[in-house]
Amino acid sequence: MKDPVKTDTTRWKLKVRDLQAIRLTTLPKVLDWAHDKVMDDIKVYVSGPHYKYGERGPGTGGVPIPRVSGNLARSIKSLWVSPLLVKIWSDGRIAPWNRYVHDGTKYMRPRPFIKEPVQRNRPVINMYWRNEILGEIRKIGRSR
Repeated sequence: MKDPVKTDTTRWKLKVRDLQAIRLTTLPKVLDWAHDKVMDDIKVYVSGPHYKYGERGPGTGGVPIPRVSGNLARSIKSLWVSPLLVKIWSDGRIAPWNRYVHDGTKYMRPRPFIKEPVQRNRPVINMYWRNEILGEIRKIGRSR
């Protein structure tokens, strides 16, 4: 009977450990970047042209949402619930009509100022995360 083949898996184990570390180091950086990008887009959505009470401003009923008082833009809040989850909402105490603007009424079409930027940025965020991880993997490949 022949001797069994021995394989040294030390380098493989080190690479797997490094890959697990990449996930833990790149994800918070990507999530922070994604949070900032989405919040910036939401602010653009709710900070449309300014006009006075009673005037019919340019772009009324469209996106970006026109500003009268600026309360809708000030009502946008975010809270990190966990290291991997952020909650973004519009505070109803500052802008009680936020729900009607976001979801619409029978007289006004919906202008989803939170939902749209999140959906529009999802592919960009995924690509950014992918590129960050691939860059870190390339660094590992060169080091081992």
